[in-house]
Amino acid sequence: LLLSPALGLCKSGRMSAADRWSYLPAMPLSLLLAALCAPLLDSRAGRAGALALLGVLAALTQGQLAVWSSDVALWTRAAAQSPLSFYARLKLASALGAEGRAAEAEAARQDALRSHRGVFETAAAIHANRGRQDAAQAALARAAAGPTIAP
Repeated sequence: LLLSPALGLCKSGRMSAADRWSYLPAMPLSLLLAALCAPLLDSRAGRAGALALLGVLAALTQGQLAVWSSDVALWTRAAAQSPLSFYARLKLASALGAEGRAAEAEAARQDALRSHRGVFETAAAIHANRGRQDAAQAALARAAAGPTIAP
């Protein structure tokens, strides 16, 4: 039951993955790991190791918090992690525009349009190589139409 949000059987919006879906499934595993490691805390080395692990986890958490510090930071990370996602690039353009960074917003929007066009042109070439001309034409039409979502 705890794993069901992370399985992807039911999607929520356009996202195929999100950090938030890993929290519930990680709870039982974390508790199991803690129970298995509890006897190690009886020694001084065990306590030092646990403290070091907590420090590493705190540093990793601090790094992840930076991703959520602003819409620009979030969508910059999303665009970097998913280079073919025109949606992430459009959202980045929107976030930059909301901050009054018009030139950067327009550059991100143009980048999103190029990415969208490139994905569908590549799909068209693959379909054409497989002899599926109807699918190739549909992909080219989709490339020419541009994204069907607003930023």
